[in-house]
Amino acid sequence: MKDLEVFRTMRGVIIKHWPAIVVAAVVGLYCIVPPLFFALSPGYAGVALVGQKDEEHYIARTEQAYAGHPTLGNTFLSRKDQPYFQAGLGETIVAGMGKVSGMSVPQVTVAAKFLFPFCAALLLYALVYALFGSIWIALLSALWLFFGDNLSSGISPWVQLLHGTSPNGYFLPFMRPINPEISSLFLFGALYVLYRGFFERATPRVREIIVSGLLIGTSVYLNPYHFTFLVVFCALWFLWRLYQKDHQSVVPMFYVGGVAFLCALPFLLNYWSLIGQPDYAETAARFGLIVSYAPVIGIWSALLILCPLFLWPEKYARAKAFFVISGIAVILLINQQVITGHLMQQNHYHFYVTKPLADIMLGMYTVVVAALLTRRENLRIVLCALVASVLLYNGLLMQRDSYVATYPSAVASQKYSATLAHLEALPEEETIWADRTLSLYIPMYSKHNVPNNFYAGGYLVSNEYLEKRLLLEYKLRGVAPPEIYEAMQKDRADVSVRIFGLYWREKDGSYAAIPDSLLEGYAKDYETFFAKPYPELFQDMGITMVAWDKTAEPTWDIEGMSFAEKIFESGDITVYRLQ
Repeated sequence: MKDLEVFRTMRGVIIKHWPAIVVAAVVGLYCIVPPLFFALSPGYAGVALVGQKDEEHYIARTEQAYAGHPTLGNTFLSRKDQPYFQAGLGETIVAGMGKVSGMSVPQVTVAAKFLFPFCAALLLYALVYALFGSIWIALLSALWLFFGDNLSSGISPWVQLLHGTSPNGYFLPFMRPINPEISSLFLFGALYVLYRGFFERATPRVREIIVSGLLIGTSVYLNPYHFTFLVVFCALWFLWRLYQKDHQSVVPMFYVGGVAFLCALPFLLNYWSLIGQPDYAETAARFGLIVSYAPVIGIWSALLILCPLFLWPEKYARAKAFFVISGIAVILLINQQVITGHLMQQNHYHFYVTKPLADIMLGMYTVVVAALLTRRENLRIVLCALVASVLLYNGLLMQRDSYVATYPSAVASQKYSATLAHLEALPEEETIWADRTLSLYIPMYSKHNVPNNFYAGGYLVSNEYLEKRLLLEYKLRGVAPPEIYEAMQKDRADVSVRIFGLYWREKDGSYAAIPDSLLEGYAKDYETFFAKPYPELFQDMGITMVAWDKTAEPTWDIEGMSFAEKIFESGDITVYRLQ
């Protein structure tokens, strides 16, 4: 009898909210079609299409979790057990899906592009419906976030849209693995439970306390920006209710905080160990951590407060406090450097928190404006459907143009297929030197360490090691010591990124802002470095193999190294084992 009642309830929910399922399915299809379509194309030979920012990094991290290193202390070097900067819960989830299903990491990453955006769209819909009680607002909010997020960034995307071109040339944001693909589930889920339990009712249920605490505490292992926002959001809610002298309702938030703290405790212990490491300061700087006390005020973060306070429909008054608290939380977080003096990539709050909340408001105002324009319900539906069509068209343009732009490099990467298959089959974990492009693909398809990977600087490693990596590139290319300073001046932005990551861009506004004194120091070090024999240099960096793509790096002369034994060859790529 109870099962029948549950079935009837679920059936009623599905009948009422079937448009949400349709929109969520469309979101998933938009995200999975480009890589799936490429996998079915004649040019495909086993190397998946990648295009979202940092996707190669997330897939490599997932491959490491798949290989048995879930903490992701270091994805590209042999120091696997060191404290992590970025926890790997999302990567571990995807890796677990791969093991259960029997799919490889690149394959399960493609499957995840449907599953997680689908679930994120449903969760966002549930959150917005709880806030406003309107199916149309919930649907339009989802469409704004998943297909029209770029349109809230200025006039230029709208002009390009009118010309029938992609507004920004990138795939949809939710095609990006882990963040926001998976991490958004924890953000939307936590906000939904918090609103249901702490805004709609005076006293939350026990399960709402536990679930919200679990979601908040666990979110730190996926996205620290989501975690800190949720923590500050709860703290502000607590102070608000305390100000109202509603002492009874604030007690449950203590329990939420307790559950969240217990969940986040391993992360906090790891961080305590992390800051004690000798390479912590240099690595943190690569993430863009700079000293600054300057305040930051963004347009959307300000509107999150101003719109609810001065331009909020009375019909949706119950959601007003939610957005005011959210806006204040965002303002505080993007200005925490005013107190701490430490500023690090504050724009991430904009991408991960502010824009989703702004897109929800856009969905609400779309319906409100439609109601102001006409009293006839049919015409209001037509207007809302028209906006939905524009957003769907915008998303289609983004996917189409991004696919066209990415297709040539995706086809070119198919030449790595045989080499990657060979490396994947090697029984032991190796440290492989390769050119920059091949170094992106090797850790995506195998468990091996690749020191020349672009993202290697995002882990505990010294600037000295990264300098050696850079100097080895110059030596292999045959740059003589008298020519090195001129070469580094020409490549100064690249030198800056390879050693200092985001630091000089965040500090002085440009990667090329790296001081000449540092380049002079590297040029002086190169004289000594160049004189050392290759066996010593490779051994010092722990390199055991070399994968040489003669097309990418024609000046390398690995064949002339007597200590390098050829073990595999495919086209222009040859793999050597160092003796």
